[in-house]
Amino acid sequence: MVAEKIHAALYVLEQDDERKDVKASQVSDNMTISVLKLLSLLTLICFFNADVFAQAKNNAWFRGTMAYKVSTQLTADIEVQHRRQSGFTDHMILGHNLMYSLRTWLHYLPANELKISISPFARFSHYRIIEKAEDEIYAPGKETRFSIAALWQKGLFARFSLINRNAIEYRMLSNQSRNIVRWRNRAGLQYNIKPGLSFLLYDEVFVNAAGVQPGHLVDHNRLGTHFECKCLSQLKAEFGYIYINRLPLSGTNWLKENNLMLNITFDLPN
Repeated sequence: MVAEKIHAALYVLEQDDERKDVKASQVSDNMTISVLKLLSLLTLICFFNADVFAQAKNNAWFRGTMAYKVSTQLTADIEVQHRRQSGFTDHMILGHNLMYSLRTWLHYLPANELKISISPFARFSHYRIIEKAEDEIYAPGKETRFSIAALWQKGLFARFSLINRNAIEYRMLSNQSRNIVRWRNRAGLQYNIKPGLSFLLYDEVFVNAAGVQPGHLVDHNRLGTHFECKCLSQLKAEFGYIYINRLPLSGTNWLKENNLMLNITFDLPN
């Protein structure tokens, strides 16, 4: 009799625990849905800026990366980029060339929250940003670039993380008389929606530290938002939107740009 009562009491406790687990799961799902709605709203706010498509350039950025994991702390990348831009009289986002590049990276992880990256070589072909009809026919300028960067990521609470990336770039441009040193800083907030899927909202400022004319200290600023998805065990995709305020090295007027971006990364098998 006593054993039956104990068994009944244990059964009731188990049922209570199950109900609590279900309730906690529902709360977590509801929180995730609410955060996704907020992130979608932020994306729309970024995308439908007051100037969007009316007075701004419309561009599309594509990047493909092959990554090889040398060890648990060291990864080697080779990436290819291509960017397209709208023309002088149209807003066709894929209408004209904007940039091609080939770049190599070495990434080192000294700690869980820190990644050090070195790009020993990169080669770019920059086409003119089209502001007038004759800009569509100019041959591209060439650039050789060396870079070093540090990415710091710190978990906050729940699924949120702070991200900060600093980089120094040494730029040798064929259409500039002096080489340029440029510093860039990205500060952002990342939300991990679920394993393999995250959302990032960030601002990145580019500052010319040396090699430019007075008045061109600030190169440009990026306000961006994107999703990162681990599609397969060896395949990752990033897609999003970047709004840019840019001061061209050869100009005095700030340009506004809308950029849709898609990045694909493939991890080579060891």
